[in-house]
Amino acid sequence: MMNFVAMADIRLAEKRLDEAQRYCDHALEVAEQLPDDHHLCGMMYLVRGKVVFEKAKQAQGQEARYLLQEALDVYKKAEEELTKTQAVTHLSELYGRCAEVQEALDHPEEALAYWKSAFGVFAAPKGVSWYE
Repeated sequence: MMNFVAMADIRLAEKRLDEAQRYCDHALEVAEQLPDDHHLCGMMYLVRGKVVFEKAKQAQGQEARYLLQEALDVYKKAEEELTKTQAVTHLSELYGRCAEVQEALDHPEEALAYWKSAFGVFAAPKGVSWYE
């Protein structure tokens, strides 16, 4: 699954969105067999959300709004998985990406809340008690 996620991320960087989507689909198939790997599943949903967001930026009108909402839905799934881990860096990135989507939807209050969450993740990371 990690290879599929990595390839999707590479194709996304190359702006080859159809290929990135296919790799995300393959990763999703594998994820269904690994429901307890919260970190990998969270990463898969994070990359999938980035692909959908890029598609939304290329779309217009109602289609763009639909894709932006879909990106938020995918990011919610990523959040469900990543909050079960100690991946604060990925969680911070996720909240930043949610903020970008909210900005694109012209929801400044929601965007601000996500930006605060993106920075707040580092203020109280899980596992602090390990160091005490």
